[in-house]
Amino acid sequence: VINNNLRRKMTMAASKSNQSWQSHITSSLLRPQLVMHDKR
Repeated sequence: VINNNLRRKMTMAASKSNQSWQSHITSSLLRPQLVMHDKR
């Protein structure tokens, strides 16, 4: 039971960090495009 609980917590933390990482990548990728559009 403890092992399952630990695994669940680890997976939840991993998904949270993965979401933040994906949002960071998307924002860093979209930011230059927005800047280029503003310059145009």
